[in-house]
Amino acid sequence: MKKLVIGLGNPLLGDDGVGVAIVRELAGENLGVDVVEMNTSGFSVAEAMLGYDVVVVVDAIAGRKPGRIHRFSLDAMSQCMHFTSAHDTNIATAIEFMKRNQDFPRHVKFVCVEIIPKNEFDEGMSEDVKKAVIEAKNAVLDELNNELMEVR
Repeated sequence: MKKLVIGLGNPLLGDDGVGVAIVRELAGENLGVDVVEMNTSGFSVAEAMLGYDVVVVVDAIAGRKPGRIHRFSLDAMSQCMHFTSAHDTNIATAIEFMKRNQDFPRHVKFVCVEIIPKNEFDEGMSEDVKKAVIEAKNAVLDELNNELMEVR
């Protein structure tokens, strides 16, 4: 079974980089899983999923309690959308389009960490979000090992 973990975010925007921080933690382990960092959304992310059986996407979501971790199925993931682009579509729309492709994964999950978004450069994460990295990493591992993953 071919598995992929995609870490989304921009480490130059502080807490927004939590998805990247989590996949960097995973990359240091020998899991037999492909790990990718991306700072884009939409079709680039959806295309990266093609050819895999299982995909876990890790990202930050806007919220009120920094560090709180959420897990979403593919059907529910629209609740954790926080990014749009004038040059691309959002990930929910891109995934809906790409699901028509026979190479789209059978299992897709999202592990999201709440942040309070700031529109300023900051290479460090807040303490609450830093503390959530290991717990979120464990949530990703749990999703990768969960044989009862919801079918799309």
